[in-house]
Amino acid sequence: MRHILLLCSLFFTLMGCNSLAPEERWSQPTPIVPKKHVLLLEYTGQRCVNCPAAAQLIADLQSRPSGDHIISVAIHGGQLAENSERNALGLANADSEWLTQQATVQGWPSASIDGASLSLPTSWSGSIAQQLTQSSEAKISLVPLYDAPSRQLTTKVAASATPSDCYLSVFLVEDQIHSLQYLSNGRRTLDYVHRHVLRQILTPRQGVAVSHQATSQTSWQHTLTLPTAYGLLATSPSLQAKYPQLLVQPERLHLVGFVVHRPTGRVLEVQTVKVLSKPSI
Repeated sequence: MRHILLLCSLFFTLMGCNSLAPEERWSQPTPIVPKKHVLLLEYTGQRCVNCPAAAQLIADLQSRPSGDHIISVAIHGGQLAENSERNALGLANADSEWLTQQATVQGWPSASIDGASLSLPTSWSGSIAQQLTQSSEAKISLVPLYDAPSRQLTTKVAASATPSDCYLSVFLVEDQIHSLQYLSNGRRTLDYVHRHVLRQILTPRQGVAVSHQATSQTSWQHTLTLPTAYGLLATSPSLQAKYPQLLVQPERLHLVGFVVHRPTGRVLEVQTVKVLSKPSI
């Protein structure tokens, strides 16, 4: 008798599930179809013990579907940063310190996603998902030309935007830098791999005005000789010999270009390209 009751119970349970309309059943979330790229400016520091976890979160987000539409830049600055002018292992520089001040960063780690107000890591995933579904309102073309013998990098950019009063910014970013980092266990390591580190701003800090005409675009070009290193390392051969992993390596460099709507601060579109993605000249 007990077996019969169990079978009946199971039968009615299954019937109950089948009686649900398709829209009433639990299902996996609908995959995001990106309409634009998203810029994540991560404010970080080498003495920030919680920052490695935030960096890992960014790496996890970029490894997911649509992750190649997430472009991150690590900005070292503020009281938990190590400045390269005072510490050979430091990754903060004048441009990253300026950006940190402009963003009025009060705590680390934090991030601005597509120009929005600073937020904590717990909200990054949702904010990114929301921005990925927004329509792109700008176009950017980045072309790097690198001459290896002279270490001369020429950046050619073409940009346009739908709204008026927009500007273009271009960052030089270096990936996979092994350097100092304090960890959550109270220890520190000299071999932490720092990702997507801002090396310098190539455009003027306030940006370059972008045309909003449908039939025209803004062209901008910049040429620089890549330094051997930044900060103290730049003028110290002995330190360069001691920390060769910190020397600027073209194969690790990226350009990140983005268009911002000045009145609202919104990032309308962002693109990135490896410096060595094009044949050297």
